[in-house]
Order: sequence, then structure tokens, then C-alpha cells
Amino acid sequence: RVLLNPPFLLKAMPQDQEKTPQGQEQTRPREDEGESEGENRIELPVNDFILTLAKDTLRHRFRQIARREAYDIVHGKNDPLFEEEEFSKVLWRDRPTTSQFGALREAAATIEDGDHGRDIFLKWVESIRKHQGDEGRWNDAWCKMFDHLGKSPEAIWEQRDAFKELKEAVLKQGKGILSKTDLDGMSPDLLGVFLDFLCEAVFDKTKQEGQGKQDEEKGGDDE
Repeated sequence: RVLLNPPFLLKAMPQDQEKTPQGQEQTRPREDEGESEGENRIELPVNDFILTLAKDTLRHRFRQIARREAYDIVHGKNDPLFEEEEFSKVLWRDRPTTSQFGALREAAATIEDGDHGRDIFLKWVESIRKHQGDEGRWNDAWCKMFDHLGKSPEAIWEQRDAFKELKEAVLKQGKGILSKTDLDGMSPDLLGVFLDFLCEAVFDKTKQEGQGKQDEEKGGDDE
């Protein structure tokens, strides 16, 4: 929070105070008074420690948002899933069986491992395309979405309004600390985080629904 929205570091310094001959404080206007807040911002020196801490802070915030977004999707609050028109046919009601999300979770865990990990993920995409359209499997729209994100992980920033807002806030408020290049470099890891939460949400809902059915059956037996 300090790094991404540090008002005491990035905003203009308060006006200087000086003593009058009578000992009363009075405000002495700054020489740069009248300039916009953006012009008064202090550029922070960025070293490896600051950069690492900023990335960790962003990663933590992204995880919070990604989890919320994933659970919103699974509980039917969004259809289509993503904002991009290109993925307007990726619908939650067309999702495959729960078991398919187990395979997705394993594949998504490899994305952050550089080019090798991305190749593993894309090979998984190729394998599910062989069965697309089969009952309980991923359909063509989902396969195309996975393929696009696997080849361009940075596209994850544009898929949900909450992700877009976070990216814009980081680039604007944390100017001089994290750049677009830094965010793009973090994208494979963050994409994996989002897909992992999506799978987690699916498993949680399946478990809840299963428990609900058991409770209903138990209630019927009691009657």
C-alpha cells in the first residue's frame, strides 16, 4: 500500500512554516506553488529491493481480486466470462465437467515456469482440442481462449474490469516504480493464479452442492 499509493512520498510536500517576529507561525508559499499535483510528485529511486517489494505487493493484491472474480464467475454472476469481444462466446454455462478443471489446474501451474512452462500449457491446450465438442469436455470457444492466454499471458489484464482497474492504478499511482514491462513480465504468474482460483471455486461449489444433496437426502430419511 505504501509503495503503490504513498501520499507522503508522491504528493507535494506541505507548505513550509516559518515564525513571525511575534513567534506566530505563518505559511510561506512554496516556490513551485500553483503547479499541478502530478508535477510536484517526487520520483523515487528504484532499486532491486523496492522493485521486489512492489511486485510482491501487486501480486498480493491481484490474488485478492482474482479470487473474488473467480468466485463471481463460478456462482453465475458473469456470462460471458471475459470483457473482450473476442471471447464473447466463452460462457460459463458451456463449462465442462468438474474433472476437467483438475487437469486445467495442473496445466495452469506450469505457466509461470518461463517458455518451458508455457509450452507445457499449450501442449495441454492441443490435447483438449482433440476432444472439443465431446460431452463434458471443453468446447471450441474455451480452447481458443486458453490458447490465446497461453501465447499472450499479458492479455489477462484486459479480460476483467477489476484487472484493468488494478493495472491502471499501479501504472498511475506507482509511476516510476512498476512499468508496463514489469506488469507484462508478471503476467504468466498472475494468469496461473487466476486460473488456479477459478478451479478452486469450481471445486468448492461442487463440494457445497454435494453436501446440500446429502443434507436433503438425510432430511428425507428423517421424515
